[in-house]
Parts: sequence; C-alpha cells; structure tokens
Amino acid sequence: MDLDVREHNLFHIDGLASQGFFGEIQGGYDYQLNQRLVIGLFGGVNLNNAKFEASVYDGAAGLSATQNWGAVVGPRLGVLLTPDSMLYGGGGLAWANMDDVKGTGALSGFSLSSDTQQGWFGELGLESRVSQSTFVKVFGRYNEFGSFGLSTDKGEIPGLNLDTSTLVIGAGLVYKIN
Repeated sequence: MDLDVREHNLFHIDGLASQGFFGEIQGGYDYQLNQRLVIGLFGGVNLNNAKFEASVYDGAAGLSATQNWGAVVGPRLGVLLTPDSMLYGGGGLAWANMDDVKGTGALSGFSLSSDTQQGWFGELGLESRVSQSTFVKVFGRYNEFGSFGLSTDKGEIPGLNLDTSTLVIGAGLVYKIN
C-alpha cells in the first residue's frame, strides 16, 4: 500500500505489509503441447481480511484499509522440469475490493473514491506431484492496481492517492482431474 502526497511535499509511505487471512480457490485447464511445454488458462477467487496499516510522523497520523476479496484470470505457460514438476509463469486481469479505509490524526475523515479496483497480475510458480492427481504448489504473485484517489466529505483531494498493489507469496494443494 502506498500513500502518495508528493505533490504537496507532505510525506510518502511505501512497502507496507498486511496482516490477516488469505485463501484462494482456483480452477483452470492445462494442455500439454509437447514433452516439455504446457499452456493453460486459470482463474481464482480469494476471500481474505488482509488489513493494511501505516503511520507517519511517529504515529501522529495513520491510515488503514481492509481488502475483502479479489479475483484473477489469465493464461499461463509451463515448462516441465521433470515428468512430475513444472515451473510456470502466468498473468492477466486482477480485481480487488477495499473498504474500511480509516484515517487518524491529520488523515482522519478520509474515504475511498472507489471500492473495487481493476488491474493486472503476474505470477511465477512451481508445481510438483505428490500422488497420482495431487500436486503441491508454491508461487509468488504481484498484483498491480495503480492508485486511486482519497476523498473527504468535501470531495476528492488532488494528489492524495492510495496504491493497494500487493505481492503475495503462497503455497497450496492442487487436485488435477485427468
């Protein structure tokens, strides 16, 4: 999450972590082109309660927001390293819903000008077979949503933007129907 008020030379916050639960259900289709290459299409919906928090001026002002859900859809390309493990990369469209934006101190009274953001994602991962149809998966995903304006009851404040782009490192189980 990135709060950017550089136009007004006030402050800049970057590189914040989030806390909370993140879980995703995915579905997709893979097609093996030859002995080593796999192409596919996948999508996922995640439900979470990831909370982002930031404070500035030694805690004199702060901002927090909660991401409730997100979704991704896109193609992927995989390379079979062995018959039982695949390195893949993918990307496509991403969505996220944010709410409960709250400010404290000098930032009190702010709200979002838009609750749902659309952007793009890129993912790099590794899947390895553990049984006939079950695989373990580890991945890293970057979601880029750009920035959107914050406003008060008097309207949007020019130059005050919130960037909720995220980097997710995850692991999971994959069940493949052959």
